[in-house]
Amino acid sequence: MQRRKGRRGPVRPAGRGKGTVVIASESRAHSQTGFSLTESLAAILLVTLVILGLAAGILTTVRTTRIVSETQKSEAALSDATEVVKARPFQVCAGTTTYGPLPGATITTVEYLSSGVEGEQFGPTCDPTTDVAQRITVVIGGRSADVVKRDPTGVTP
Repeated sequence: MQRRKGRRGPVRPAGRGKGTVVIASESRAHSQTGFSLTESLAAILLVTLVILGLAAGILTTVRTTRIVSETQKSEAALSDATEVVKARPFQVCAGTTTYGPLPGATITTVEYLSSGVEGEQFGPTCDPTTDVAQRITVVIGGRSADVVKRDPTGVTP
């Protein structure tokens, strides 16, 4: 059977007599254009995956920005607290509360410089006659910094 494109109607098959008529019509599926359900679902899936990827990237950026901001605030507060400790006068055999309250910070340890067989080292015990330097540990929000204070009268240039 011979098919003519774009036209419906009787078509004469090749090699048959004039009396035989065959009606050929294009199928309805071939005559309409558009997307199939499968193609539409695949496109929706791809768009959804792209949107989810972008959303995950944005959430990661927001979370990272918040963490960096908190870290910077903590570092600034720790720097301020160590400057306060440095500005206060040296106290012989100071304890964790000797250098006064620090806003938002805690002094966790005070170690004292002492001479020993292995040389000078910081240790937990204080001798008032030899206390010329202290290592003070300041903590804010899980971050810590050490400040070394020296007795200005006991240190030789």
